[in-house]
Amino acid sequence: MNKMDKLLHIKHAALYVEPELIGADFERVKAAEEEWMSLVDQLYEDNRQLITPRQYQTARIQFEYFLILLEMTIDHCRREIGVENKK
Repeated sequence: MNKMDKLLHIKHAALYVEPELIGADFERVKAAEEEWMSLVDQLYEDNRQLITPRQYQTARIQFEYFLILLEMTIDHCRREIGVENKK
């Protein structure tokens, strides 16, 4: 799986888990939060050169920020691919 595929996998998983974060079932919300933390960790581990520790910590406490950070990382990857294709 290449870098873009990994990022898109994280995005799809995040969009799948998002509705579960606001449910009334405590166990489902807890499971969704654990999945969210796992996705944040995965994003950070694979993109340490782009994501600062402070951004990582913020993404762990604000889901919306996590989605924004993920989109920014995807955009960066797309630009990187575009530059490589022009060479």
